[in-house]
Amino acid sequence: MAQTLAAETNRRVEFINYNPQAGRYAEKRVYGPETAPVKIYNVGIPGATTDEMSEHFDGLFPEPPSLIVASVGHNQLPPDVSRDMDKFTQSIKKQWPATQVLIVGQNPATGERWERQKKTVTTLMTWCRYWGFPSVSVFEAIAETPNFESLYVDLLHVNEAGSTIWAGVVQRYLLDDA
Repeated sequence: MAQTLAAETNRRVEFINYNPQAGRYAEKRVYGPETAPVKIYNVGIPGATTDEMSEHFDGLFPEPPSLIVASVGHNQLPPDVSRDMDKFTQSIKKQWPATQVLIVGQNPATGERWERQKKTVTTLMTWCRYWGFPSVSVFEAIAETPNFESLYVDLLHVNEAGSTIWAGVVQRYLLDDA
C-alpha cells in the first residue's frame, strides 16, 4: 500500500514497521521521490484487541500522528466491540486530539469463525456510523472474491493476494473518499 500510495500521489512515503517483541521500530522502507514525506507507522501487535492496544499508546509514536488507520475485527468479540472501540478512540483523542482515525473492518475468517467475524465487522461498522468515525470494510471485497479461501495462509490471515485486495480497498478509500 505504501509503495502504490507513493506512486499515485507522487510523494515520498516512509513505511516504518514496529516490532512488538523488541518494543521498537525495526524496519523502514522508503518509496517515491524526494518530497515532504508521508510517514506510515505500522504498529500491529499480533493477537491484541483494541482494548489492549489502548494501553500501548504512550510513547508509541515519535511524533503526533495525523491519521491512525486501525484494522479491527480479528481479535474482537461482537458483544465487546462497542465498549472496546469507545476506550480505543477515547485513548487516541486524549493523547492526540487532532489525530484523525480511520477504522478498517477486517477480512472474513474461514471455517467456523465466519459468522462471528461477520457479526464483529457488522457491529463495528454500525458503531462507526453511529459515532461518526470514518470507516471502510474489507470483509465484502474478500468474501466476494471467487474461491476466496485461496487468499488465506491459515483460517484467518490473508496471503499476499489477499493483502493486495485489503490494501486496495483501504487505499481507494484514502485516495477517493477521505
